[in-house]
Amino acid sequence: MINEVISGVCGALSEEFGDAFPVYTEKAVQGAVKPCFFVACKNPKSGSVKDRYFISRQLLGNRYLKRVGLCVEFFPAADDVRGECGEVLDRLFLCLEYIPFMGGTLRGRGMQGEYAEDMLNFFVNYDAFVYLGEEKDVMEKITVEEEFIWR
Repeated sequence: MINEVISGVCGALSEEFGDAFPVYTEKAVQGAVKPCFFVACKNPKSGSVKDRYFISRQLLGNRYLKRVGLCVEFFPAADDVRGECGEVLDRLFLCLEYIPFMGGTLRGRGMQGEYAEDMLNFFVNYDAFVYLGEEKDVMEKITVEEEFIWR
C-alpha cells in the first residue's frame, strides 16, 4: 500500500507542476535538477502514539484502517527561497488533497508545511480502509422440513 500511495503523490505532483519540477523517490539521486521534489515516508518512530504515521488497525473481520504518513521535500532553485517555497506550498495543499489510489482516490489529512534551511517540508497523512483475505460465510446452508399437525 505504501508504494501505491507514493506513486499517487508523485503522479499528483507531476500533473500539477509538470516537467519543470522533477519528482524523485530516492534521496541519493546523482545530478538532481533544482527545483525538484523528494517524496518519502515519515519516520515511523517519530510523533506521539496518538499520531502514529503507520497504523494498521483491525476494525471488523478482515477490514483494516491503514495510515501512511509522507514527507514531500521541495528544493527551490531561486535566490528567493522563502518566496518560491511559499508559492509551492499553496499549490501543494490543493494538489495533494486528493490523490489517485488503486482505481479510486485518497484524501490527504493533517497537511502542514514548514521551512527548513533552504527547503520546504510538507507533511501529509493518507488513510485507507483495506480488506485482507476472503470473508468466509459463518453459517452454511440449512434446510428445514416442517410438518403441520392440525388438531
